[in-house]
Amino acid sequence: MLFSLILLALGGLPGPLPAAEPKVVATYRVPYRLSETRHLLVRARLNGKGPFHFIVDTGAPMLFVAQEIADRLGIRPGPDRIGTVERLQLEGGLILTGVAARIEDPVQLRGMNAMGLAETKLDGVLGYNVLARFRMEIDLTRPDMVWHLLDYVPPAVRPIAPPGRETQDAPAAMADMERLVNMARLFFSRQEVTVRQGGFVGIELSDGPGGVTVRAVLPGSPAAQAGMAPGDHVRAITTPDQPRRPVRTVEELQQRVARILPGKSLRFEIERSGRKREIVVTAGPGGF
Repeated sequence: MLFSLILLALGGLPGPLPAAEPKVVATYRVPYRLSETRHLLVRARLNGKGPFHFIVDTGAPMLFVAQEIADRLGIRPGPDRIGTVERLQLEGGLILTGVAARIEDPVQLRGMNAMGLAETKLDGVLGYNVLARFRMEIDLTRPDMVWHLLDYVPPAVRPIAPPGRETQDAPAAMADMERLVNMARLFFSRQEVTVRQGGFVGIELSDGPGGVTVRAVLPGSPAAQAGMAPGDHVRAITTPDQPRRPVRTVEELQQRVARILPGKSLRFEIERSGRKREIVVTAGPGGF
């Protein structure tokens, strides 16, 4: 609750709800993992760079991007600290363009990173202006969430305080949280965390009448170098720890490759123009 209240004070108030029932225009499966603190963590690429790690927070008023990441990507915010992410891509093939983002490091993000509570470095928060575009299904017994893209673009967040006055107008809880974080650093030794970076393949998939279809292949990716192409139908896959198994849905395929590590090989059985063939892809570093 405190996390959401402070983000709300920093970011502003969401706009009104849509007047009509939005329609679903596309569906994506977004892999996630639960941190030890039970936060939902997803991986994203911003402006083609990454992957970066974001918390999914339905109480946050908008997308938050850490200052360090914004500097690296050349995102220049205005006086209200709002900048624009030209391209936001979540693991699972979901892509949004022209997304407004608050450029700063909320105290909770700084505290969690300082104490290693998420087992990886956190780079931001996915909030209302991203999440409101979707109807979401979250089942914590499954390895991915189902995000249904709606024909709805949420209105811009309305700031609570004029630019430059956020600090003095923010609730006292912010200062209290800052003190708690600083105190916690004195009592909790920061543990060294080993993060296993997921393997990078470089394909976007979709379900269709022909089964699992390669919708796009990232240029220069391991999949592109191995010869995989858009329109290929994936019929089966063999991984280093599991024998050949047919795949009928994107979900099945994602479950098979979710824990593949860089340097490991995946053997895809595909069908292209009516002919079957095998393509071996050696996963690279960097996630999806």
